[in-house]
Amino acid sequence: MYAAAVHEGTARTESKAAPRILNAWLERAPQALWIDVQEPTAENLVFLRDRFGLHPLAVEECDHTGVRPKIEQFENHLYLVIHGINHNEGEDQLNTVEFKIFLWKDHLITVHDKPSRSIRATQERLQRDARMLVRGGVDDVLHQILDAVVDHYFPILEAMEAQVADMEGRIFRDPSNDLLEEMLNLQRRILTLHRLIHPQLDLLGALASGRYAEIGAGDVAYFRDVYDHLNRINDRVHVAREMLASSMQCYLSQVSNRMNSVMKSLAVLATVSVPATLITSLWGMNLDHLPGKAAPQTFGLALLISLVTSGALVFCFKRLRWL
Repeated sequence: MYAAAVHEGTARTESKAAPRILNAWLERAPQALWIDVQEPTAENLVFLRDRFGLHPLAVEECDHTGVRPKIEQFENHLYLVIHGINHNEGEDQLNTVEFKIFLWKDHLITVHDKPSRSIRATQERLQRDARMLVRGGVDDVLHQILDAVVDHYFPILEAMEAQVADMEGRIFRDPSNDLLEEMLNLQRRILTLHRLIHPQLDLLGALASGRYAEIGAGDVAYFRDVYDHLNRINDRVHVAREMLASSMQCYLSQVSNRMNSVMKSLAVLATVSVPATLITSLWGMNLDHLPGKAAPQTFGLALLISLVTSGALVFCFKRLRWL
């Protein structure tokens, strides 16, 4: 467990804080305390539950994944679940990191199932400037974490927007089946991102409303700024979805136009060949009394009539702008 605490105006951090160290710190009644637990064990959760009086239902969720983002006010603490982008090597970025957060006026506990860049960046900032916890308190630490979590959505969204723009150009160059598969995969990723972001808007909106005593009045504006960032991301996700839907309609129109062009070419070819087919079928009948059948010039005459008639049809099609 990582821990950072403030005692009598002096900040201290401990990268590997055993329960013994935390008990010693708590006996001194810290002015501010942040505990971070990555991949918690059953012993970690029991210690936190008993030492801080965490609600059993919230503690139970700390040992599970797939918990929906939410905010709940329990009797002695605020409980939040948020999802951050997964930046761990070899894993899908949309396979998120879940944060279970417990907040008091002067205590903060964060529990997550995987390594997190947002948590690590906040810890490094505290190590460089330990007085940040003295100046801002634990709600400022929470703001730093949430701000980093939300900002990490931007690169993912920008990559998706670039994909949509690239697909729009490829639709008119090569509307292949591979492109359709890419578009469907991207649509699935955008919907996943939407499902991650949308419920967290309500959560951050609640934190920015100022109705929770655990959030200091001076920090409400900072949470409102994070909410605005996430709201902007949500708007861009909607725009990307609309652009991708329009691109898919263009793709289907292009495929349909190509099919119509092929069918038109085949229809013109079949129509132009009708005179030659008719003439050759007439003189090709197995009847001895057909006029001109024995004459040597009949073949040339039939060929000439076929070419003239087919040429006349081509001329008419061009005048009608069917070709």
